[in-house]
Amino acid sequence: MAERAQTSILLTGAGVTNDDELLSVVRAAGFNVRVEPWHSEVPALVESQAFDAIIVQLPLPGVGLGVLLSSIRAREARCRQAGLVILTPENDIGAVEKLVGRGVNRVLPNTATPEEVLDALKAVHGVAHRVSVRLPVQLEMILPAGESQAFCQTENLSESGMLLRGFQHYPLGTQFSFRLQLPGTDRCLKGVAEVARTTDVGRENVEGFGARFVEVEESEWSEFERVLSKPRDPVN
Repeated sequence: MAERAQTSILLTGAGVTNDDELLSVVRAAGFNVRVEPWHSEVPALVESQAFDAIIVQLPLPGVGLGVLLSSIRAREARCRQAGLVILTPENDIGAVEKLVGRGVNRVLPNTATPEEVLDALKAVHGVAHRVSVRLPVQLEMILPAGESQAFCQTENLSESGMLLRGFQHYPLGTQFSFRLQLPGTDRCLKGVAEVARTTDVGRENVEGFGARFVEVEESEWSEFERVLSKPRDPVN
């Protein structure tokens, strides 16, 4: 099996430095982080360079969040599909939360702990390039109580992970082996994934969990990419 490439994260905004405690926590979780203290060229950066997720700490001196958001979600921007987490002063949370679903994925107070931000990041970093497709998956979990086998169905897929529909609940970070049945063939994508989040049933209308790929067998990766490239409904 081959390890998947590290998820690329941009950390920017007011007061961001290379000594930030959040930076060390996110890197320790296995993410590749670029720190970019806020300056006037950051909007151009997110249009020209690809990141899987972006963390923005408000306020942004000299420019409103709307300007940066327009750059991130511009039609030709390479970050257009990136998950976006906003850290904002508590007094502004209500106003910023109105942008959730309109380009922003998560909003947290800037007093949130690094671990809380990491949880939000894990929830959104697989947002990019997801497609709605339902395929059977066999899971083999290794839990404190012993090994457990489960069968479920994908709700959507991306190159970085999958959203699985099912009633089982597992702790964040739980790793498991999986066999994903590829459509129109008897072939399966096999590998190791880990639980990244539990779904919000009220918001997503799906009971299950999101998982990110840790390792996959490269022999079937090209076939998996073919599945992703077929015309399907994108996931908002």
